[in-house]
Amino acid sequence: MKWRLLIALIGLSISDVVSTAQSNDAEKTSPAADVLGTDPEVYAGYLGSSGVVRFQLIQGRITLDAPRHRKGAQQSRAGGVYESVSVTAQRGIPSVHYISQTSKQHLVLNVQDATEMRIESWIPQQNSRCVLNQPSSGPITIQLQNDSFEDDNIDMQCDGWTLLHVRLNHPRVFDQHFGHLIARMLNGQTLRQLCDATWQAAIDELQQPARITEKQVQSWVDQLGSDRRRDRINAQRQLLDSGTLVTPTLRQRLAASNHRDPLDQEQQARVRRILSSLRSNSPDRPRSLAKLLVNDPEYWSLVSPNLSNDQQHLVHIRQSEFRGIQAASGPITHIAQQPQ
Repeated sequence: MKWRLLIALIGLSISDVVSTAQSNDAEKTSPAADVLGTDPEVYAGYLGSSGVVRFQLIQGRITLDAPRHRKGAQQSRAGGVYESVSVTAQRGIPSVHYISQTSKQHLVLNVQDATEMRIESWIPQQNSRCVLNQPSSGPITIQLQNDSFEDDNIDMQCDGWTLLHVRLNHPRVFDQHFGHLIARMLNGQTLRQLCDATWQAAIDELQQPARITEKQVQSWVDQLGSDRRRDRINAQRQLLDSGTLVTPTLRQRLAASNHRDPLDQEQQARVRRILSSLRSNSPDRPRSLAKLLVNDPEYWSLVSPNLSNDQQHLVHIRQSEFRGIQAASGPITHIAQQPQ
């Protein structure tokens, strides 16, 4: 989507945003609009626990809490802040279009069918534009176009399976463009706080013996393509019983299926069903995220610069166990470097 579309969306007239059925409510100002974006714990507006929609983080991805939404449209303009929100639903599955405009930042948030999300951010003073795309499945991406980001001119793109991956790639850029909005969507919890707590929980998880190996997971995936129904059922049961510890390997195998060691269509369909079954309906907690990420080499690569030598060694031992190789006995200074 071209950047002029962002400006066009932000410039929508109030009459385009407010539905006739909600015109009376539309005249009301959202609570504490004058402090929008300053403290997500104080102000959540239309997106908070008392707003028209509720959000939750599940396996590192933001989704709408489908049962808790109110259809209609509202808008407010007060204290230099313009906000509008429109909520629609089909078969009980909500979609949201939200606009926030202040002198410091312009934001457009779209969530389609509860899971597919797009956020467009523009910071006028820095002429900095950033877009976050979260499809219903597959990697999340952010794209930055910046003509004056402090001392550097930056054009940047990165992706990851979860919002934690994406933020860890470029935490400063992510927090500046999306930090306050996501905190308001998650009832005051910032993604930075969740990243820090998850990292601590993942270090604790490293100290538990590896329950499975990558070789076992790959073997079970291969058995999903067996001609024998009993083998397929057994492989599916083993993968489901292993929980989210197998998720990173399943995602990697699925993503690589078109390039090497391809999975046939039936195997791909079975892997997708298993991933869907392993997806909890409960909001993420640091410990649940730790189990999801502990066997993910990409995650450990991103957090590696923040680990002590002892923690680096723990990661090395656990990854060696998971890969089924002999761990080095000496100290590990660096096992990975964060992408620049």
